[in-house]
Amino acid sequence: MKVFAGTIAFTLVFVILSGTGRSEPLSVRANAVNLHDENDQIRRVGSLIFRGGLHLTSPEPRFGGLSGLAISADGSQLSAVTDRGDWVRFAPVATRSGQLTGLDRAQIGRLLNLDGKPLRGKRDSDAESLSVIDGGFAVAFERRHRLWLYRGTPNPFLSRPTDMILPALSQAMPPNAGVEVLARLRDGRVIAISEDFPRDASYAQGWIFEERRWRGFRYSRHALFLPAGATTLPGGDLLVLERRFSYIGGFGTRLVVLSPKSIRPGAEVTGQEVARFEEPLITENFEGIASYRNGAGETVLYLISDDNFNALQRTILLKFTLER
Repeated sequence: MKVFAGTIAFTLVFVILSGTGRSEPLSVRANAVNLHDENDQIRRVGSLIFRGGLHLTSPEPRFGGLSGLAISADGSQLSAVTDRGDWVRFAPVATRSGQLTGLDRAQIGRLLNLDGKPLRGKRDSDAESLSVIDGGFAVAFERRHRLWLYRGTPNPFLSRPTDMILPALSQAMPPNAGVEVLARLRDGRVIAISEDFPRDASYAQGWIFEERRWRGFRYSRHALFLPAGATTLPGGDLLVLERRFSYIGGFGTRLVVLSPKSIRPGAEVTGQEVARFEEPLITENFEGIASYRNGAGETVLYLISDDNFNALQRTILLKFTLER
């Protein structure tokens, strides 16, 4: 049953078993939100055209803390991971004109460890980034820093992962400032960028995986913004999601685009800003971003926020098309 803005979906209880993983139905309430807090006629921010937004809530206590986002090639399914070691999948529902109105077929399950058993404990369960790699899902964890690849059909999360070794320098990252950006470029290179390592530097440490090894580069930081997610656009550029938090200014979000040619070992790369979210535009702790090209040739973006399982924060899903 579909979940539309302002309604609740009630699903039959069923369990799908595949290997040692398990999928369960998830009941979600989706309430519409606007791009601008005071003017619902504002539909543009920078190079982005607003195509709808939803505030997501659920009676399921495991729902929340969504820290990574991936999308299927046809845009029919979104997948996310949580910072408590669960995964969530659902189908976005839209009008004929592409306006996001709700969700369908929401499911939740536990991430598995290398032995095929459900993750346990916060130190092992803090999933922070998600990317589609080699037909599966690559998940980066912090606290105990590691990168695991889940492969299998139809749901890679139901399979036992394999270990993708992170660069040695990554083990020096603080427990709560690990790899937040993870993406595969069109040329096959894998990009990983730390959230806040080294501390208080003018850049964040990044790595490129190519020719079977990791090599470093520097990602330039802007003011208080920290890299939080990324997606490879259909045209090949890398779009990086940055977030900012201060007790005075609250949350802010910035999207910057990088040419893949600029990302090379030893370089310091600076992105070009394409959009910025600050009040009175909608703000939250956005950490997940995903993109695809729809049938009309448009580049469609989704952003999702991490509510930190905090009653004062929200899980927000936003949809945009990108004009460049």
